[in-house]
Amino acid sequence: MNARCWRCVARCAPRWPRPLRLYVGLEALVGVGTLLVTPLLGGFETAYPSLYRGLSDQPALFTAVRVASAFVVLFIPTFCMGGTLPLLGGFVDAERRRLGLTAGWLYVVNTAGAALGALSVPFLLLPRLGLNHSVWLCAALNLSLAAAAWWLDRRSGASVAAPAQPVLTSPRKAVPPEGIRRVLPLALLSGFVTFALQVQWNRAFAQVHENSMHSFALIVAVVIFALAAGAQGARLSLRRGVEPARMIGWAWIAGGLVIIAGPWLFLGLTGGLNYLGEEGGRVSRLGVQAVFALFVPMALVGVALPALMEQAGRTPGEAAGRVLGRLLAVNLTGSVCGALAAGFVLPGWLGLWGGMIWLGVVVLLAGIWALRPRRSLAFAAAGLMCLLPASRLDLPRVKLAGADGEQLLAVFEGPHGITAVTEQQGSRRLKLNNHYALGGTAATGDERIQAHLPLLLHPAPRRVAFLGLGTGISAGGATFHPVEKITAMELVPEVISAARTYFREANAGVLNDPRMVVVADDARNFLRGSGERFDVIIGDLVVPWRQGEGALFTREQFAAARASLAPDGLFCQWLPLFQLTEEQLQIVLRTFLTEFPRAQLWRGDFSPTEPGLALMATGNGAAPDPAVIRRRLQEMKPDPTNPHLQLPEACWLHFIATLEATDLLPSETRLNAEDRPWVELLGPHSRGPDSWFTGRALQDWLQALRQRSLDREGAWSEAERRAILAGGALGDMTVAMQEGNQAGVATAQEKMRRLLSPETYRGLFP
Repeated sequence: MNARCWRCVARCAPRWPRPLRLYVGLEALVGVGTLLVTPLLGGFETAYPSLYRGLSDQPALFTAVRVASAFVVLFIPTFCMGGTLPLLGGFVDAERRRLGLTAGWLYVVNTAGAALGALSVPFLLLPRLGLNHSVWLCAALNLSLAAAAWWLDRRSGASVAAPAQPVLTSPRKAVPPEGIRRVLPLALLSGFVTFALQVQWNRAFAQVHENSMHSFALIVAVVIFALAAGAQGARLSLRRGVEPARMIGWAWIAGGLVIIAGPWLFLGLTGGLNYLGEEGGRVSRLGVQAVFALFVPMALVGVALPALMEQAGRTPGEAAGRVLGRLLAVNLTGSVCGALAAGFVLPGWLGLWGGMIWLGVVVLLAGIWALRPRRSLAFAAAGLMCLLPASRLDLPRVKLAGADGEQLLAVFEGPHGITAVTEQQGSRRLKLNNHYALGGTAATGDERIQAHLPLLLHPAPRRVAFLGLGTGISAGGATFHPVEKITAMELVPEVISAARTYFREANAGVLNDPRMVVVADDARNFLRGSGERFDVIIGDLVVPWRQGEGALFTREQFAAARASLAPDGLFCQWLPLFQLTEEQLQIVLRTFLTEFPRAQLWRGDFSPTEPGLALMATGNGAAPDPAVIRRRLQEMKPDPTNPHLQLPEACWLHFIATLEATDLLPSETRLNAEDRPWVELLGPHSRGPDSWFTGRALQDWLQALRQRSLDREGAWSEAERRAILAGGALGDMTVAMQEGNQAGVATAQEKMRRLLSPETYRGLFP
């Protein structure tokens, strides 16, 4: 869209007597178009279910329709925004034909502003204003720019700007008309490489840091600041009379070499892909590593555009604005192609490191070609010889605990990241992007219970949905129940393949079960679009502040889940307390209770360091029915990884409390919503594991909730009340074990012995 506008403005600007007035119109339309984005998106959301049901079985056509819808929604602001730079560039150049200096300065300032804008969204605008108010602010700024340009035009009354940059006196070579053929390919390649490298580096940093909106914005900002620095360096060189072609050639030769060395530099900086997220300050450390890894190569690549502006501006017979518009249009076309290639082509073809080295070789050869264009065939042949070994490069893509005997069984690369299967002491784990664990066979019992508990609470679960597949172990828990259809949503196709091949025994062969349907789609899209209704919907354990997955904890997602429940259906959302602070947990609970005013809180395990809690609710807010649970336990096939579920009272050990809004902190009233995703926004402010809501602090809070719930509810039998209290004692025991408090362990175990029946106690402590 921007490319089309640049070319359009480039044709019209020379015939416009007052360029600032055309700029006024463009900025005003940007502001108006920005305000139209939200209502247009609302219309698309309304039509989305019909589109999904009609086109989901035709993925290519459905993708094309979604892309076209995004095009329509964003057309006005992006189309008009794209015309501002070539228009102002031609205006400030005033036909002095020094586009590298004049328009180049605008490009530097514009690029630096873009970097500040990228940082301001997660660190300033969203926390302070929210998404909708941020959009209004940006629209107001665009309209203010239009008003300022109108005032400047009225005051000056001139159609040509006064010189803003000094004119060089050194001789310059004029570029013949055919010379533009050399300029435009380099502009295309500059855009391609710039955006492809940005995507590649985002993929690289995803291996050492959980992808959050903050990390994404930080890496984008470093890239853009580097481009601005490179562009300013090019302007300074042009002032000294350096020829543009020579400048591009040497800068890209150096840049290509640095890019080729990038994988080894990154592996060295990160200690071989060590994780950055275990301590506080991870975002600041990410920023330091991003500067060391990215700044120099991206600055060297960024030298090209002002140099190409300067070279293209010497073309005789064409207005400066027209030349600039053509150049920027071609550059943006390359940017789009580079982003698409790095996102969808390079991962499967060359992989992360091979793709990066391939891009470095391309930049290196382009630099040589800029210096010696007549030897292009020889350079192309040399490039093909260099690319062949790059495609076979085998650098580390997964951090293995070699000292503990961890081995790599399989690794897959795709558009969503690097999926790996590892094995250690007979236990297999599934990882996405190196450190993000999607489950493993060592925790088979805990993962299956994530299906058992919600299915035991429903009187007759026939259709069950899992929002996330991972290893498939949780979904495999459904095969122990008399369900008729199991639907699992998984966004990453490579994860589905790994679960089917490497975790078949642990997941009870669920992926080959005729009742199983795997949907390779985002869970949010499926719930909002499919129109299917389920008796039980189970939200998997995901990192709550990770980009994309944090949306699974928003009010909008909870509302979509409620709308997808059958009558008397049950929704369960698992919460990883080992990745949430108390503040974030309170926000998630309040958000959940906004859609489900009365919920149940259950423990999936009794780990003091990595506890998982389940938020469950039905549409009518019913409390758990002991009679239903007793009957459903009899209908359930025995699970050898959870033998305690066959004991009379053991299921109630997992129950904590019924939960209402009055149980939450009255001082915390924020809701996690798409407009203001507080859980994601607060992620970087945590101090690492020391701030997670686990251990003694969590246990004390749960005990208080449990007691209030027992005092409030009168439907429990004496045996059930005693089992619920025994669950609290079991939590006390595991925390005391972590603390090394042997007296506390003995006291808690004695309390459990008094509360539980002899049969249940012997089953738990044989």
